[in-house]
Amino acid sequence: MCKTYLTVHSPCLSTTDVFLEQICEIMNRIRATAIRIFGTLFADRRRTVILLVLSALFALSNVFVQPVFYRGSIDQITSSAQGWITALVQILGLTVGIAVILAVICAFGRRFFVWIARFNPLPQLTFGWHKRSVLLVAAVIMILWLPWIIIYFPGSAPYDAIAQIYQMHGSGALRPEVYELTLGGWISNSHPVLHTLILGAFFELGHALGSQDLGIFMYTFFQCLVRAVSFAAVCCYIRRIGAPQLFCLLALVFFGLFPAISTSSVVIFKDHLYSPLYAIYLIFIIEIVLSKGEVLGIRKFIIGLSIIATLLALLKHPGIYIVVGSAVLLALVYRRQIKSLLVSVLLPIVTVSVLLPFVVFPALNIVPAGSQDLFGPFFMQTAKVIKDHPEAMGPEERDIIDQVVPYRVIATGYSVMTSDYLKGNFRQNSTLSQKLDYLLLWLRQGFEYPKEYFEGYFVLEDSWIVPLDGWEVYDLIGPHHQLTVIDVVGHNNRLPQNKARDIAGDLYFGYHPELTQAKQFMRDTFLHTRTVPVIGFFYSVATYTFYFPLLFLGVVLLNRRSFLPVFLPVALSFMVLMVSPMAMSRYALPFLESTPLLFTLAILAFLQPQTRAMLHLHSSKSHLSEPGFGISNQDDSIAGSATPSASDQDNEGTRRTDSVASGSDTSIIDEKDSAVLDTASNPKRRASGITTEV
Repeated sequence: MCKTYLTVHSPCLSTTDVFLEQICEIMNRIRATAIRIFGTLFADRRRTVILLVLSALFALSNVFVQPVFYRGSIDQITSSAQGWITALVQILGLTVGIAVILAVICAFGRRFFVWIARFNPLPQLTFGWHKRSVLLVAAVIMILWLPWIIIYFPGSAPYDAIAQIYQMHGSGALRPEVYELTLGGWISNSHPVLHTLILGAFFELGHALGSQDLGIFMYTFFQCLVRAVSFAAVCCYIRRIGAPQLFCLLALVFFGLFPAISTSSVVIFKDHLYSPLYAIYLIFIIEIVLSKGEVLGIRKFIIGLSIIATLLALLKHPGIYIVVGSAVLLALVYRRQIKSLLVSVLLPIVTVSVLLPFVVFPALNIVPAGSQDLFGPFFMQTAKVIKDHPEAMGPEERDIIDQVVPYRVIATGYSVMTSDYLKGNFRQNSTLSQKLDYLLLWLRQGFEYPKEYFEGYFVLEDSWIVPLDGWEVYDLIGPHHQLTVIDVVGHNNRLPQNKARDIAGDLYFGYHPELTQAKQFMRDTFLHTRTVPVIGFFYSVATYTFYFPLLFLGVVLLNRRSFLPVFLPVALSFMVLMVSPMAMSRYALPFLESTPLLFTLAILAFLQPQTRAMLHLHSSKSHLSEPGFGISNQDDSIAGSATPSASDQDNEGTRRTDSVASGSDTSIIDEKDSAVLDTASNPKRRASGITTEV
């Protein structure tokens, strides 16, 4: 209206008129933006509920879990009415604020994606879905890791790796907390036996060749190769399903330069082999979802999925629960493929439940892992109750607890850092009946002391939810750290102390004082960067375990619910993470290293209906069935139909409702933007002429 008045009544505009016209233009844009945001929030009841629920989860986690992180208690909230009122006001304010932020992302995310898809700063580097491209990207990642590989030579071997090397070198089977030696066994499955054997084989090979440093370095280089190839596959796969070249390049930079990933590649932990394979496993799950389950009809796809699932189950004990749970839940979604999904987890189930305990362990004199990990959070909550309310434990309660863990240990073992000490003293010979008695006591006291249980639980798991704890740097290497095992051995009268000390004297790897200064510089730079405002948020563990996954889940819920099954293994992994014995950042690496995959999936969910065109660019075949990856291309067609599912039709209707509310048609991309997306997502149309074919 302002523009019309100025145009009609003032043909020769003065400076003031021009200024007023610009103000009117700005106000009109602000008004249109506000209408679009509030249209996203309130045009559809289901969308409003989803946004508010997600925002409330963020708010509740900050208000209630953050005090536990700082003080180990929520007394400041529960001790007075003022505390409750303050917490309620904070929750409401954060819920509304975060809901608006999410609405802004949903309202303008598509336009941002279209804009960013125009850029390709490095056209020489391509991300084709074939072996040559994957290996080229992997080589670039390895080059970016070279400073860490050199400075941390031969590799960082913290406590778990030291315990594994001890066992392979002849100490006998060590328990994970290194509180006692298990006599009569060669090695223990407390640390997954596959990882112990791989690490031990490299170490003993180097030892036989005359250099333990060489053995450690060979393992470190092997670990770097596995991780680099896996991450390169992620970069190329997100390109294959529609991510623009720039996003793939950003994923490459993320994998190559983000310090938490770089340092993990040169530090010896089972988690650092598990996490890249988890990313590959997630690629298989995404492929199942994008093909609506039809890819499960490909025999070689099932074989590949089964092998990856078995490796996950062998490299970390919770891996079996994640892969089996994911298969069962996916079978409920894709009922026609239930047989194929069950076949895909048959090998890991048989390997972990039958082959290892009944064949491999007896033959090689391997001590099975105990069940103490399951009780860690329970013991912490009981210890918290004893600490705050010692009168709650009468003679009967003490006897029940003492049957599964020494009462004197749990009465004095409460720690804000770890439950290792408590579960390390778990009585391995306790019966099923005794364990059930304790669990019933734990359940009964949970109703009596909910506050203490909340604090005792989140004092360990708060770092997964509150973005205040950063990624760790594990740089403990060399003989100085072997004192951990030696000291423990010296305090246990039942152990063959001389044998353990002889082994300790035979280990000499990893001590290079000339690299200490450079290593300290890298470490200090990393730790200092974590403290920089805004940047520090991206160095937080909870950003990748809670904030980003919940954000991506919300985008998928709002835009394309057919993508939801991808989040099944993510949800199961988060459940496993939430029963960790302590908040060590390496446990969260699967979330960090699968972020580019989930991010791409969330971006694709924005693009309706053009997402379907992206996902079926080349053919109706499976993305993983290209010749370069050895999967048959014969008659194994998958669902390539552009017909939207019922959930997609419902989502499309929601978007059109939002378009009416916001005064713009957000369900249709204009011809110019569509051309940009088509060019960015289709390698065959790019100026460089590079294709994803082999």
